[in-house]
This record gives sequence, C-alpha cells and structure tokens, in this order.
Amino acid sequence: MKYIQIQNEGEVEVAGFSLMGASSKDGESTIGFFGSGNKYALATLLREGVEFSIYSGVRKVSIETKGVEFNGSVYEQILVDGETTSLTTRMGPDWELWFALRELISNAKDEGGFSIEVLEESECEPVEGKTIILIEEGPFHGIIENLDTYIRGDGTNQLASVETRYGTVDVIEPLDTHVRNFYRKGISVMPRNEDECLFWYDFGRIDINESRTYKYDFEVRERVESAIAGLEDERLIREFLRDRRQRPKAAESQLELNERGFSIAWYNVLKGKTVYPESSLQYLPMEDTSNGVIVPDGAAAGLSEEYPDLDVVGHGEKVYEKVAPSQRVERAVEKAFYNMMKIGYPVKCQIEYVKVFEDSTVAWYNMDADRIFLCVNHIDPNDQQGLMETLFEENLHARGFHDGSRRFANYLIAELIMAKLEINGVSNESEV
Repeated sequence: MKYIQIQNEGEVEVAGFSLMGASSKDGESTIGFFGSGNKYALATLLREGVEFSIYSGVRKVSIETKGVEFNGSVYEQILVDGETTSLTTRMGPDWELWFALRELISNAKDEGGFSIEVLEESECEPVEGKTIILIEEGPFHGIIENLDTYIRGDGTNQLASVETRYGTVDVIEPLDTHVRNFYRKGISVMPRNEDECLFWYDFGRIDINESRTYKYDFEVRERVESAIAGLEDERLIREFLRDRRQRPKAAESQLELNERGFSIAWYNVLKGKTVYPESSLQYLPMEDTSNGVIVPDGAAAGLSEEYPDLDVVGHGEKVYEKVAPSQRVERAVEKAFYNMMKIGYPVKCQIEYVKVFEDSTVAWYNMDADRIFLCVNHIDPNDQQGLMETLFEENLHARGFHDGSRRFANYLIAELIMAKLEINGVSNESEV
C-alpha cells in the first residue's frame, strides 16, 4: 500500500491531539490558529475509515476509538495513547475528507521543515526529532495528483504580489480557469465549485470558518478588487481588461472595481485614450467606443477621481452634453406637455435636452437654472405614459417636493385619494 508522508521539524506533543483549545498559533504568523483543526482531522479520518499513523520522533502515537453510550446514542470516543478524550468521530460533520489532509499539512507547514511525498509502506520510517504522519494514499489519489490546487506549491505561477489595505494578495495564473480558487497563506479556502475565473488568489489575511473555507463573500470581493486595482504590471492590466470582455462569465467580469488605490500602471495604460464605463455601452454606438478602453463602472469613477486628467466618459466635465432632440422626441414631449395640462398638472419649467454617458438617469430638475433636463438616450417616444410620469415627478421637484421626503409622499397619497373619490363619485366633504 502507498502512503502520503507528511513531515515537519520537531516532535509533536501528544496532548496537542486531545486538548481542545491548546494552540500556540496566532493566525497572523501561522496558517492555523483554531487549536481544533488536528482534532477534526483525526475525527474525519477515523469516521471515513482511512488508515493512518502518527510518529513523534521514533515513537508511534496510538489513536483508537471505543463505543460510548450517551443519551440513548452510541458515540465513537477517541483515545490518544490509551487515554480517553472528550473527542468523538462525530466532530466536524461538514468536513470533506480532503479537509483532514489540508489541516495536517497546514500544521506541518507552521512547524517548519515541511515535506510531503507518496511512499511505499516499506519506505516509511520514523525519524528522531521529526513528526511524521502517514495517511493511506488511495482515498486522496486525485488530490495528490492535483495537489497544487489544494496546497499552493512550485506548480503555480505567481503573476503579481500586491500590498492592499487588507493585507498581501498574490495573483496567480490559474491551473484551471473553470474552477475558481482562493488560498489563504498557500492553503485553499475555496469550496468546491465550477466557476470561471481569470486568476487565482492567495490572501495573506481573510476570515475562515470551522471548515477552513472563507467566511464572507464581501471580504473576497474587497481583496480581489484591491489586488486588481493595485497591479503594477501594465501587460497584466491590459490582459485583464481584454479577457474580462472576452469571457463575460468569469467571476472578475462581474466586478465593479469599487475599491480605490489604482496604481500608476493603470494610468499609464489609459492615458491618451478615451475611457468608457461599461454601462455606457448600452446607449453609445459601437463606433464611438471601438477606439477607446472599456472599464468597469467602479473603476471609471475611481480612476477619474485619482487621475483627473484621464479622459473618462461620464465623469468630470463630461457627465452630460446638450443635444438637439430628434423630431420624434420633441413631438412626444410636446404631446406629454399638452396631456399634463389637460389633467391639471401643467409643466411650467423649460426643458433642456441632454445625452448622459453613465447611468440610467432619465431626467432631473436643476433648481439654479429652473429647468428639467431630459436625457434623450433614455426617452422612448412611443411610451407617452412613461414620459408623462417623468415630467410629473420632475415638475413636483420644481415645486419643492424632494425624493424620499414625507411631504412628497403625503402629496401623492392625497392626490390618489382625491382621484379615487372623483372616479367613484364620492364627495370628500365631511358629514355633520
């Protein structure tokens, strides 16, 4: 039989396999820090019937189980060197089998002098001054063949290492772009998935749960966005911008890049070019954007803020531009004006026609100019009701009713009740 041999410097203290909470790890300078990981690993291996041995120096540590009845159920209690513990094989019920291997490797890496190899049983020998764990290789054969996916090693190619406000993030060339992967200090903390990606990442710091997978999606997003924004390699930035457009299903293609701290390399890549927020593509003709660079909306905002001389469409002085409306739009607005007057809500403001470049804004009221700005690229001349609704809202803003205000809500409620009373022929006069 073949065995996976995990080895590290020093002879393990046997109590470390039975005393809950016993750990010298702080989680900053070490991979592990819970003090429960190796106990969960033993429980998982025992529960799954995987053969293993532990040697502290040349001495073999005995790991056994015995049945114990508690509250009408039978538990397999774990014994370490013949001593009963409070541990049972039911610990870590959500742990996958490979989690046990990952945990034991993490512990060995923390101790220093780590090595891992697959040996025949006859080649396995304990060594003075070292801890050696032997695990039956069969159940882990697929993992060992793809070990770099689980335990980052020499088989991975680091593309960049970025210092972010969340700690160091290494950007890694993925071994498989159809499996998304995150490491924490070289140990995978990503649940099984089939998500497409452009890169893999190794986080110096990130919260993990008892299953040793990452705890919060927002922490992943923050770290990934900060790492991409901080890239110093211009070639890598160009590849990122190109690939996220060519592979829209990749996880990075969904990012807004709302983090700040864009490197000077981003500026060098974009200077002298017209930069288009991705949302602008829905209403700008292709010929307008074909010679520019398309970036996520968050990146457009951040880059414009950090590098004001970049030509970022929709930011700075290019939030909108005045345009002449088409005849269809102008006639639709005139008709809406007439209909608004007929129902008792005449629009008294002047209209300014504009073209916006970023969000889905349809209109807004400018108090200083006392004008309603209508965005021609968001007006449907065939949607008369929608146009009337827009004019109605902006006309109320012109009268001092602000979005979200109680005054605005009260006015609409009162108008609705009055209209309902009129429709149903009910008098609103109180009876005495």
